[in-house]
Amino acid sequence: KKTRLWSSDDNMSKVSSVLKSLARDWSEEGAMERDQSYKPILDGVGKYLPLPQRDGGKYHTPRIVVPGAGVGRLALELYSKGYEVQGNEFSFHMLLASDFILNGGCS
Repeated sequence: KKTRLWSSDDNMSKVSSVLKSLARDWSEEGAMERDQSYKPILDGVGKYLPLPQRDGGKYHTPRIVVPGAGVGRLALELYSKGYEVQGNEFSFHMLLASDFILNGGCS
C-alpha cells in the first residue's frame, strides 16, 4: 500500500527556508545575523550611492534593485532610507511571505 504524501520534500524544504528567512529578517532573535549580513550592504550603498540633498533644484532619487530579495527586509531597509527599491525574488514561497509582511497581511 502506497503512503499518500500531502506535500513533496521539495516544497517542505522551501517552506523551511522561508521560515528560517522570516526568523532572521523579522525577529528580535535574528538581529545579530541580520546586522552581519545587511549592515555592510547598507553602509556600502550609503557610501557609493548617497542620497542627494533636496535643495529646491532637480532631485533624482537613486534606484536600487535587490536580486534574491527573500522576504523583503533588505529592500525595506533601503526604502526606509529614501531609495527607490525593487526587490526581485524567484521563489514563489518567498514572494508569498514577503507580500504578506510588506503589504499589510496582518491588518
